[in-house]
Amino acid sequence: MREGTLETGVQSTARAGRPTKPELLGVSHLVLSVPEPSTSGPVLEALGYGEREANENCPNPREKEPFLSGPLLDTCAMQLMVPANGSPAIEVLRGAKASLARPHFEGVLSEQPGASPGDVRNTLGGKHETALPGLSRRLGTEGESGIGALLIHVDSLETALPLWRTLGYAEEEFDPRVRKIAVRGLRASNRLDLYFVEDREKVEMGHLDAAGVVCLSLFCRNADRLRATLSERGYEVGGCFTLTPFGTALRIFFMRNTTGEIYEFLSIANSRGSEEGS
Repeated sequence: MREGTLETGVQSTARAGRPTKPELLGVSHLVLSVPEPSTSGPVLEALGYGEREANENCPNPREKEPFLSGPLLDTCAMQLMVPANGSPAIEVLRGAKASLARPHFEGVLSEQPGASPGDVRNTLGGKHETALPGLSRRLGTEGESGIGALLIHVDSLETALPLWRTLGYAEEEFDPRVRKIAVRGLRASNRLDLYFVEDREKVEMGHLDAAGVVCLSLFCRNADRLRATLSERGYEVGGCFTLTPFGTALRIFFMRNTTGEIYEFLSIANSRGSEEGS
């Protein structure tokens, strides 16, 4: 993949004179992998999260296997936890392996949707405490919080950011080693600021069975179409599959960016298990 040749779908379609729609609709949720949900539940509840849905025997599709460190189990247990302040939801997965490397993602907890620059700088500077692995908040704060920003630790900003340019987003400089991308949400309160932090020692591949925030999940218009686009541009993408984890059939695929972090893309499936709409 040559970075200089990348252009967004919005740019290429506009050049052809056709009306355009952004392929990415917004943030869906974050995936938090833990050894046992019963240990994380009380902490999340104290932060103001409540369980909306639970599925103790969700099928594990084979397309998920390349994003795990070990063998694929037949099923997995998951909970969907929603915060009181309207920030993005958290999907809690059981079965994390503490021996794996720390995931690329670090959630910054904030009382209001959208963490302040000060909250982000406190976390970057180590002036924070860990509520759960992968979730940090300002020292001395208590009470209800949600994920107001997401730090993404990568070994190279130059390598990490072309994916987001392909998705139609532009970055801004936060400081010399940090770039910020503001991602829309399906609702205004679901928006999430991403802070890409250059960490030359962060070279490991991400895995869904590591302990912590292991994945950012995003809604798109058409998962099959977006998967094909990313595959053509050389990204590591898994196969698309249909799953109904909480009552709605979804088309889903996982991908691993060139800097190792994992993203999940979702769109609504029709009754035949394929895409709905365009």
